[in-house]
Amino acid sequence: MDLKSKYLTVQSIDSGYGCAKYIEPTYQNENLVNIVRFRYGKKIWLPAASDSRKTFGEKYYLIDTSQTKTYHKKGIPYQVYQRSIFDLAHQDYLELEGKTARGRPLKMIIWRWNDVLIRSKDGHNMKDKPFDVIASRVVDADTGQLVFNRTMFTTIHGQRKNEMSTQQAFEIYRHRYDIEPSIKFCKQKLMLENYQTPDKQHFDNWLVVMMTAFWLLFTAAASAMYKPKKWQKYKPVNKQAVEQDADLTPCQVRQAAQDFFLTFDNTPFLPVKCKSGPGREKGTKINQRTQYKVVKKSALVPDTS
Repeated sequence: MDLKSKYLTVQSIDSGYGCAKYIEPTYQNENLVNIVRFRYGKKIWLPAASDSRKTFGEKYYLIDTSQTKTYHKKGIPYQVYQRSIFDLAHQDYLELEGKTARGRPLKMIIWRWNDVLIRSKDGHNMKDKPFDVIASRVVDADTGQLVFNRTMFTTIHGQRKNEMSTQQAFEIYRHRYDIEPSIKFCKQKLMLENYQTPDKQHFDNWLVVMMTAFWLLFTAAASAMYKPKKWQKYKPVNKQAVEQDADLTPCQVRQAAQDFFLTFDNTPFLPVKCKSGPGREKGTKINQRTQYKVVKKSALVPDTS
């Protein structure tokens, strides 16, 4: 990534990157904004008051409702009161409409809290790196029931985080799910995880090979004829691809690719023909191999001295 770029770069990443180890060094890039999903139940803090010597103020949890939770330490139970972030006044609130691929009407309810903190850890200072929290719930527009059991919490990090509106941040992370199936396909079918090496450059080279294979499937999708197996043709997505001539998925193209590639002229791929060597001249005599006497290892004699 070009750290000197003047254009705003936004990337959406999962909860594995929601830690000080990743957020602190990337914060130095003034043109980078990270939209990170935080795990449910994570702790966040408000900045301390300006007249206080403390750095962190009140603590909140990324949960739906405040609760008292019981923990055990060395067999002794103790209780901790967890105050929900929803007890804190929010700075923005939105309600958006949408629908699923099958036409189910949905309503997205979104809250935003600005300038909160997480604790520093392992030498990564987070005291001066505030971020914003977005909580989103998806509700069935007809019944009012929650589509997902838990609220999703995403966060906006970066020096230019205020340039991201609440709706923009929500939509950007929502579109992350568009790439998840392709990542899963690359891991399961294109051996993205199979190449093991301690050298980063070697793995980067393997990524080029894998993406080339993905590009080959993409270009073959327009010409490949998908013929699912007998027990697969009744699946709706396969039936649609055959009967309605719909766009093929990468997995369908991969299944149809072998028959398609066999239609190519295989001349460029055949082994290169070469002339055989002259061989031995007539009458050439070869010296016999020297025979050596076989020496066998003798049995060990016990030491009786």
